[in-house]
Amino acid sequence: MVKLNLQNNITTTQELRAVIMDMRKYAKWYSQTRIKHQVVGAQEVEPYQMSPHALEILKQAAGGQPVSQPLLDDILTTLTKLEGSAPKVTITLAALPSNKLKQTLGNWFREHTDPETLVDFKFNATILGGMVVQYKSRVYDWSFRSKIVDARSKFPEILRHV
Repeated sequence: MVKLNLQNNITTTQELRAVIMDMRKYAKWYSQTRIKHQVVGAQEVEPYQMSPHALEILKQAAGGQPVSQPLLDDILTTLTKLEGSAPKVTITLAALPSNKLKQTLGNWFREHTDPETLVDFKFNATILGGMVVQYKSRVYDWSFRSKIVDARSKFPEILRHV
């Protein structure tokens, strides 16, 4: 099995799945193109337009060697296993995160937990702000809503002084 390092711009499970789908399409295109060359002797074949993420993984796995069907199968096996075994973190935010925020948080988790960590993002406006992080069986709640609920016994005292 080939050793792959996820790039910093593949931080979510959805991004990894997109790369896997692109690699599957490329493997199918590669196989069909080889058959056309062998059977029909076709010389001109429309090139496959691979996503930049998938292309980087292909270059990393090939290591300067020519692409082959066994290599593509190996890459797909490795990526599929990685999708199932990579540590996953779920972050719930009050607003949709920008791509820059996704990358920043994903890189932080990879640096401080595991280099293969995948971060998934959820949106829940009822937390009002802050974030809720779920990692394995633990939930860390740094939302504004939880802070307000925790301080609800102090509200009557604060209102008396107003």
